[in-house]
Amino acid sequence: MSGEFRSLVDQLFNIWGSDDLDLIEPFFHPDAYLWDSVNGGYSGWPEISGLYIESLKRWTDMRCVATRFWPADDTSISFTWTATAKVGDDRFGTQLRGAECQFDGMSYIEFEDGLILREIEYFDRAAPARSIGLEVEQVLFR
Repeated sequence: MSGEFRSLVDQLFNIWGSDDLDLIEPFFHPDAYLWDSVNGGYSGWPEISGLYIESLKRWTDMRCVATRFWPADDTSISFTWTATAKVGDDRFGTQLRGAECQFDGMSYIEFEDGLILREIEYFDRAAPARSIGLEVEQVLFR
C-alpha cells in the first residue's frame, strides 16, 4: 500500500504548480482537511482550493518534488519535499518580483479510499525570502 501512496504523492506534486484545479481536486477526499504551519487550516475542497488559488498569485512557475518518504503501516505517509517558484507579487519589493525561491518542507498525509483525507505541512515561512538573500526581519514584519 505504501507504494501506492508514494505514487499518489508524486502524481499530485507533478501537477501542483498547474493552475487547473480540475487536475488537483480528484486527489482530495470530500471531507479533506489541510493544515500548514504558515497559513493554518482549511476544511473541504472549497477552502483548500481557495488557499491554492491565493498561493498561485504569490508564487508563479511553482514546482514541487517529494524527496524522501517514510511510509507507515497504516494508511498514511510522511515525506520531505522541495518547492521552487518565482515571486509573483511585490511583497519583497518590485525589484524581487520574478526572483526564483526555493524552500523545503515536510508533510504527513492520511488517505481514505485512495484520497487525501488529512494533510499536515510544515515549512519555514522565511525560507523562500532567505533563498533570495533577504534577512528574516525583512520578511516576517512586512
